[in-house]
Amino acid sequence: PQGFTSRPTTADEAVAWVELFNQSFVDHWHFTPMTLEDRQHRLTYPTYQPELDWAAVAPDSTLAGFCKGHIDHDDNAHKLRNEGWIGILGTRRGYRRLGLARAMLLQGLHQLHLAGMDTALLGVDSQNPNQAMGLYESVGFTVKETHLSYQKILG
Repeated sequence: PQGFTSRPTTADEAVAWVELFNQSFVDHWHFTPMTLEDRQHRLTYPTYQPELDWAAVAPDSTLAGFCKGHIDHDDNAHKLRNEGWIGILGTRRGYRRLGLARAMLLQGLHQLHLAGMDTALLGVDSQNPNQAMGLYESVGFTVKETHLSYQKILG
């Protein structure tokens, strides 16, 4: 969207990234707040791919949205595939319905393509309160499989 830019995130903005994550997902099923320590630890994972970790930046420099991709090269080699994942896609409250999620999703897909992937996957809660499934279908995603979660309260 006009006035916004997209760029890879940096380790220096871990506090802002955590705030963005928490504000983006607070209304989602099974939400658990991320801590700064969580983010800093994840940045040290050998499988962390900074070239797939992008943010949408508002005109006032606020991180407004993000897309974090992931490629499991070992799994791809084992299965003879070139698949990448859109692992996290979110928009901060107050910046929704501006087209940021679509822009970040397209950026993530572009980055996966640049990395040599020919298929992109993602997971979504079918009860997502922000119409994510419509967004995914609008850029060409189709349902591959469906999972159900059951629960029984004991006591």
